[in-house]
Amino acid sequence: MWGWLLLLLFLALVAALLWVPIRLYIDTDTHRYQLWWGIAFRARVVPIADDLAIRMRILGIPWRTTVIKLATHRNEEKTKKKRKARSRKKKKRKFSFTTFQRLLQSFRVHRCFITLDFDSVYWNSWGYPIGAIFSRKNRQLSTNFQGRNHIELSVSNTGYRVLTSFFHFKR
Repeated sequence: MWGWLLLLLFLALVAALLWVPIRLYIDTDTHRYQLWWGIAFRARVVPIADDLAIRMRILGIPWRTTVIKLATHRNEEKTKKKRKARSRKKKKRKFSFTTFQRLLQSFRVHRCFITLDFDSVYWNSWGYPIGAIFSRKNRQLSTNFQGRNHIELSVSNTGYRVLTSFFHFKR
């Protein structure tokens, strides 16, 4: 009885890892940078005076830190632990361009709005028709003449799509 219950719990966990989407949202106007995975994980990066604050919530438990604290903590760990020299060389795995391309194609783009100013009327005038050609319903590329650069990006991916991008199955 307990074995079946543990097996069912394990299969539910694997299904959640494979099919619950991981979402990334970036907005440079409002300085909103978020990453979340269902209700289990949520992370926000908030710019503060001279640093970036990282606010996380893992299974409902809040955790806060800054980038400077993380960097100094890692430097302290490196000085405390000295790595032993290994005589064996590790094999480097090749990450081909087609695998990288399939990985990028596994992401779903929900919103992509890019507004650029090249600080030159000449380059802005060339960018305007290019933006008009490549703009679609949820994807917009535009130029402005006001000195404002803005990116709003919302993408998602699942573990299943990432795995299938690495293991290309021919049909």
